[in-house]
Amino acid sequence: MATFHPSIMGSDEAYDCEYQIVTACGGDYRRYLIDNRILERSEFEKSFEKVIHLLDLRDPVACQVLGVIAMKTGSHLPDHYKKLILKYSRLKYDRTIWKESINIRKIYLRDLREKIKNHIPGKRSYLIRLQISDDSELEFTSIGIDHFNDSFKKKVFNRIRHINLDSCNLRSLPLSALSFQFLESLSLNDNYLNKIPSEIITLRFLKSLSIRNNSLQSLPNSLGSLHNLEFLDLTTNNLTKLPDSFSELRSLKRLFLSNNPVADNLALTIRKSFF
Repeated sequence: MATFHPSIMGSDEAYDCEYQIVTACGGDYRRYLIDNRILERSEFEKSFEKVIHLLDLRDPVACQVLGVIAMKTGSHLPDHYKKLILKYSRLKYDRTIWKESINIRKIYLRDLREKIKNHIPGKRSYLIRLQISDDSELEFTSIGIDHFNDSFKKKVFNRIRHINLDSCNLRSLPLSALSFQFLESLSLNDNYLNKIPSEIITLRFLKSLSIRNNSLQSLPNSLGSLHNLEFLDLTTNNLTKLPDSFSELRSLKRLFLSNNPVADNLALTIRKSFF
């Protein structure tokens, strides 16, 4: 099994399982990779028995991916399969030796178990996406709202370099996050944010900002002052335009804008410029 990241979906085998599940449900896997919301709960539940027959559920990877898809679609998960997923999302069943990232792997597995335990049919949920891949970075990382609040109370502002607040049901960015002025990465995926405060300019060392799958309608003009920003993920929001200062992001190397009205507008502009 070729592995490239300690996350649940961090191996070729995981992607193969995901492909089998999506196609068994009648989905287009390429489109699914762009926007996983195209796979509906009704399609997954209708095809569930077919999916089960396709997968080898003695394989921990297959069980884990089954859980991920059930969460993403908000589908009902029978107790028997929920127990299997909880069993096989423990490190002792992993066939891969995670050398420099065994503790990060534990975090991903724990996140999967907790979300499977709390899974409610009809509600989509997602796993965290850490911006680190080496255990040595964990001591400089805050993961989850409880850890974040604890870091703020302890005032370890100069120590924390990475904050992950994925799937924390946030409706606004906690302004306390702006106190961590040496922050290099901030992840706010899978929340309910509709705006980012202009004060984000205070995070002048920020290299990575991920806000995918939220409800952003606009971006502050101050975003252009984040001159160290290299990675920006705005996938699946409601953005209709980009701020004028966007061109000032001189270090930006990777930008993700799919599933936003602005992406369609940009594509139309490009087509008009060529034809």
